[in-house]
Amino acid sequence: MKISIYIDSKGMGGIEAHILQLILGLLESTQYDIDLVFWKDYSAQSYSRHPLLKKLYTVKGIARERVHIININGSIFSLFKYFSASAALVHTHGYKAGITARLMGMLTNTPVVSTYHNGDPGTGRLKFYNYLDRVTSCLSINIAVNNSISQPLQRCSVISNFVNTIEESCLQEELESRKSIAFVGRLSHEKGPDLFSTITIDTNHPVAVYGDGPMMDELKNHYSHIEYKGMCDMEQHWKNIRVVVMPSRYEGLPLAALEAMARGIPVIASTAGALPELIADCRIGKSIELKQMASFKVEIEKVMSQKNSDYITQGKKLISYINESFSRKKNIPRIIKQYKIAVALNNSN
Repeated sequence: MKISIYIDSKGMGGIEAHILQLILGLLESTQYDIDLVFWKDYSAQSYSRHPLLKKLYTVKGIARERVHIININGSIFSLFKYFSASAALVHTHGYKAGITARLMGMLTNTPVVSTYHNGDPGTGRLKFYNYLDRVTSCLSINIAVNNSISQPLQRCSVISNFVNTIEESCLQEELESRKSIAFVGRLSHEKGPDLFSTITIDTNHPVAVYGDGPMMDELKNHYSHIEYKGMCDMEQHWKNIRVVVMPSRYEGLPLAALEAMARGIPVIASTAGALPELIADCRIGKSIELKQMASFKVEIEKVMSQKNSDYITQGKKLISYINESFSRKKNIPRIIKQYKIAVALNNSN
């Protein structure tokens, strides 16, 4: 069977990082061929490559043989032709892909699976699109990354984000370079980069922000104590981070939190989305209500002043926890099960 993974994407964020893990997991554990379908190519130059493709081909050479790139060029007619001629099962990510794929699936009798990543209801036009995305969930088999996102959806299973396993040796190897307090994510209101900037303004430790987004200029104009790294390949930067802070206003299950913890980096986060359960289960890190801003500073300082031996001990526990609970090996079979349910349901209609 061929799986079509369908997205509307301009850059590399949490959804794209999830898709990278999904594709690598499918390549490792199945014989499926994969179409990676883009609603539109937003590149300024035709020869530019989406960062997801660069990352995919760097990590896994076999992807060039089994992953085929399809560009719909922003055309509903082209999408209809693709569904009619080429799609066996479509797995969507994001509201635009979800809404359009369910419509095409209904017209062409194609099974659709949709993963819902975001707990932010949005405002204005985005709020309307999110509403349509939820209302049309009856037309697909659905996956949510946490329980709260799953609540308004029909035919939905909860399958968390997942990451590749990391060796414990990274802790000792990177210990001397792990000096900074970091924010990793999109610089938008729901992620709380402004709150992070306020929390860290008086610290004596290096502070770094990894990511880009609509709040970048505002942050740079108001917070000079931060080193702004922009969009990065985090594989090259985790070694410099001692603690990750996520004061999100809305959240799903952020892949950046799992990636940090998979390297033994503790996370201090808000109570948004699945962050409290994630931190409570491993008993390392801290989940704090946003109204308790002073508590963020206290917990950050605890990590930054922690003895290296204690930091390593806790880091090993984090790595073990993520490897046991959030690995590709554990979660890919659960996604494949949803594919089979979607195909069986489609065939029965």
